[in-house]
Amino acid sequence: MNIGPSPDPIALQVVWPGLTPRPLSGSEAAAIQGWFPMALNDTVALHSLLFGALSHKRLNLLKGSAQPDDPAVAHLEMDMRRCEAESISLINKALRDSKNVITDAVIVSVLAMATNAWDSTLQRFQTQPATQPIFDPLLKSLQWLDVYGLLSAHPVHAAGLVQLIALRGGLNNIQTTGLAAIISYSGVIQASRTLTQPVFPFVPLADDGDRTATLWGMLGTCPNELRDEFTYSSLFDLGLTTELAVVWVAMQRYEHGVERFVDGALPDLDLARLCDRRNLIQHTLLSLPSHADLPSATRPRPIYEPTRLAMLIYALTVIFPLPAQTAPIPTLVRQLKSALRQSDMRSISSSPQAERLLMWILVIGGAAARDVPEERVWFVAALRRLSSPLGIKKFEDLKKAVLKRILWLDRACDAAGKSLWAEVSALGG
Repeated sequence: MNIGPSPDPIALQVVWPGLTPRPLSGSEAAAIQGWFPMALNDTVALHSLLFGALSHKRLNLLKGSAQPDDPAVAHLEMDMRRCEAESISLINKALRDSKNVITDAVIVSVLAMATNAWDSTLQRFQTQPATQPIFDPLLKSLQWLDVYGLLSAHPVHAAGLVQLIALRGGLNNIQTTGLAAIISYSGVIQASRTLTQPVFPFVPLADDGDRTATLWGMLGTCPNELRDEFTYSSLFDLGLTTELAVVWVAMQRYEHGVERFVDGALPDLDLARLCDRRNLIQHTLLSLPSHADLPSATRPRPIYEPTRLAMLIYALTVIFPLPAQTAPIPTLVRQLKSALRQSDMRSISSSPQAERLLMWILVIGGAAARDVPEERVWFVAALRRLSSPLGIKKFEDLKKAVLKRILWLDRACDAAGKSLWAEVSALGG
């Protein structure tokens, strides 16, 4: 029996395989394995998943050379509007009947509505000029982050999604392959844009993944073993928390793996697991409390907050790179400057390790302040004051002595770093 429109070929061939990459041990992408049968057997899922595929097409057109009034864009929007209206009608019908259970089909439909307030997304394209990213991240399209990071969330539908999942007893009770992982991923994207803790727990894409995964498990080690690692022990000795230090080490290992993959040294890299590592890093980093939110009795040293904020900037521009239009970089830059002022930079640079960390923080803040001139000037001046006594004059010296010992992906970061350092050098006359 024909129940309406068929799944769009772009969903089967492009969107779903990219959103849920096939693990090396699997035969097909999770979304194709779980969502395609759902779309064929449930009209509410069919219309909402078609809405998502059309939205993907539209965003790619808008990201390219198409204008918002382009006929191709207008045609897609007409189809989207019809799918959206039908989806909402079917969702409401399913939820009105108290005898109906909350199915995975209803949840995937509400997810499609919750993550895509497409009129607001269009308004951004019409009113905000596209800006160049601070850094040039590798794998920025992994799991379509460059596309879905542009979408505006619909607050009413988003709140409804949270309620429905709570009524189901949490993400662990969602059985459709890949669905819980994508709901978790959507929460990480939204939390990254708003700088809040993710509303959903982390759920891995890999079908044999541990739904209670932690960074400790991902690193395959325990705190005592990790203390022997130079970076971790140095950060820990500076007075940072165990949780922050382990995120740092995970970020280092992740970007090293990405670099090797791009260089062709890891031809058989499992992209599903790579997505899981990246998303778990970002989920954990966003979940770290601010310095003010930590108990006063166990509060770490003042360098904790500048470090946390600089790591967020680096993550949002290199590790989990949101599109420049939606990444809250100016907000983070101002917060970082305020945290550095409150911490008294002279008191936190009390050792060679602390000086290197502070220098890295200032470089990340200065690079991120590219489009905020008054903040850029402040970071450049602070870098000049700190670099002079350290004897760092050339950018290559800075990379060797500081950046590469902490977090720095050459291919992604060098251009922005050199531009910043040119301003620091010019300030010295």
